[in-house]
Amino acid sequence: MVAAGAKGLVVAGVGRGGVTAAQGAAPRRAATRGVIVVTSTRTGSGGVPIGQSVNGTGAGDLNPQKARVLLALALTQTSDLEEIRKICAANQ
Repeated sequence: MVAAGAKGLVVAGVGRGGVTAAQGAAPRRAATRGVIVVTSTRTGSGGVPIGQSVNGTGAGDLNPQKARVLLALALTQTSDLEEIRKICAANQ
């Protein structure tokens, strides 16, 4: 996806956005190339905190589908990670 020009990536983890070590490697590599990574959870409740993260930001209470739509819309306005975090926080 990164080689094809992806500007953003949503990770659908478990619990508070957890993934296995192998699954976490790809988002880390993507983030080093400037891709905005938003981590969400596919569980029925709870969220991934918005804030400081090596790979990007958490989606808060947004499920992966909603996080994907919000990230796509946000990327039409900015590619700044701090601004993306603010947008995620404002849309909970």
